[in-house]
Amino acid sequence: MDNSQVYLTTLLPYKKKGWHLHHKKGNQVTCIKGKVILGVWDKENIEEYVLDAQSPIMVRVPKEHALCFYNPGDEEAYILNLCSPPYDPQDPEQEDIKLEWNPTG
Repeated sequence: MDNSQVYLTTLLPYKKKGWHLHHKKGNQVTCIKGKVILGVWDKENIEEYVLDAQSPIMVRVPKEHALCFYNPGDEEAYILNLCSPPYDPQDPEQEDIKLEWNPTG
């Protein structure tokens, strides 16, 4: 079994968090409070997923795919992330990238 890490991140209303491209890490994300729009970029297209705590789903984001969150609501959103391998401060495998994205979700 792979080592994994679970962490919670929050996102204020009408804010974005990302784009992050992980070269070694896969992510599984869900929203446990509020609502967020998840953008996933496969180096060609951006696919959007609506993550809503009222109708929870989990989305797998493979390594080498970038992700970004947007909070379209009036309340702070809580996003739960299960990632593997876990964060390693000695291995900066995450790359911040710039992409134009206007979520439609």
